[in-house]
Amino acid sequence: MRRIAPILISFCGSLGLATALTYFIGIYLAFRPEYQQWNAFFVPKAIAFMVVPYVLLMAYMMLRNLLGAWLLERGHIEDALAYTTSRTRPNLLRGKREALNHRLVQVRALIALERYDQALL
Repeated sequence: MRRIAPILISFCGSLGLATALTYFIGIYLAFRPEYQQWNAFFVPKAIAFMVVPYVLLMAYMMLRNLLGAWLLERGHIEDALAYTTSRTRPNLLRGKREALNHRLVQVRALIALERYDQALL
């Protein structure tokens, strides 16, 4: 499971983005005059359709934040360290809290490996 978990989490995010894009295109086309049949399908269900990508993307954001700690709790210290090493800096798609969480998991993994000098940096 430790090897497949990051792949499943990435798949969850990709599926969320794909469904959001598909529903956005469907709603856009529903209001075009030549796609009136789509209007009957998409417009009454628009709010329900928005829930699917929202749930997938929120699950993706939560799971990618917790994966390092999950690996560490199960004793996969090297995998947790490898997962969190590239995720310790905030950027456009990763906030400060998520980067801090990954840094804390990285420090816990380094302490478990008894690499105290690297944990302090």
